[in-house]
Amino acid sequence: MHTRSNLAGAYLADGRIAEAIAKHQQNLAVRERDLGPDDPDALSSRTGLARCFAAAGRLVDAVPMLERALADQERVLGADNPETLATRSSLATVYSLAGWIPEAVALHERTVAAAERVLGPEHPQTLSFRNDLAATYHRAERMAQAIQLLETTLAARERLLGPEHPDTLATRNDLAAAYARAGRVPDAVTLHEQNLADLERLLGRDHPTTLTSRSNLAAAYARVGRLPEAIDLHEQTLADRERLLGPDHPTTLTSCNNLAAAYARAERLAESIELFKRALAGRKRVLGTDHPATYASRDALTHVRDRRHASLLPWRRSRKRPADQPVAELPPAEAPPADSPAAERPPAEAPPAGQPAADDPRADQGPRDS
Repeated sequence: MHTRSNLAGAYLADGRIAEAIAKHQQNLAVRERDLGPDDPDALSSRTGLARCFAAAGRLVDAVPMLERALADQERVLGADNPETLATRSSLATVYSLAGWIPEAVALHERTVAAAERVLGPEHPQTLSFRNDLAATYHRAERMAQAIQLLETTLAARERLLGPEHPDTLATRNDLAAAYARAGRVPDAVTLHEQNLADLERLLGRDHPTTLTSRSNLAAAYARVGRLPEAIDLHEQTLADRERLLGPDHPTTLTSCNNLAAAYARAERLAESIELFKRALAGRKRVLGTDHPATYASRDALTHVRDRRHASLLPWRRSRKRPADQPVAELPPAEAPPADSPAAERPPAEAPPAGQPAADDPRADQGPRDS
């Protein structure tokens, strides 16, 4: 059973989410039948399956499963058990992806405080929890706290794990996205370029974290006016996510929204409108009409439609737009993927992100839509 569980984890780390879900479901059924639903291994399988649901964008399935798993682990293992802490952090991350930011912040802060007390401030799991908390601060627009936490976490991971460890690269990506959101765009571009080159070399071009990094670099390029490069990277990322995750995955919809925003900046308004319409329809279907990302796509679509309509009026055709007038509100960088000690981080941009930060369905807010 442990071999099957390890295989599920390997599938998730490689971005093969459907296969990971199938393996976790098989493993959970066997463990609950043979060991009982309260056995620690059965509880671990339930948590692993819920994380896979979150990685697949199935938040409606992930939330109740994680809530049940956390309650059972607190009862069976104790509130400060490392497995319980990992599940609590995962639940906080899913709350954040669902747009429940105050609940996510409170749960993450509780988890980090417990981990620092029980495991120590530089334990690898504690560093993962701190990275997750920083991502949620980003989504909450608490940028000073996010940057401070990411800078200290990155320094610790570089010293303890090395500069090319996947966790170090993930934190560097998150820090670059936070720099961009805070207006430190040159710093963000430099860090994103370094990180993307390392990720493509070490993890491959199709790894979820690599795709998040590429999307965030594209957003940074757009912010400094390098629109052709930004559009090229956004088009690559959208095509790869459609191929790997499918057209309705939340991070695919984030890429759709990001490319639409880049087209708007480049005055390619007809193409922008079509992509914003697609992102809005997908987010309504997948995330719901009241999700912050859905509102962000709806507002952006209305704005770009108004701009196109104005540009077609006869009296406007001969008038140039003032050089200092913004073209279209560009969503911030995607939110970073959430760190997860027990299962590799789901693709984030992210999360979201309104205003995404790194791959997160709220990609138009905070660590979301860039």
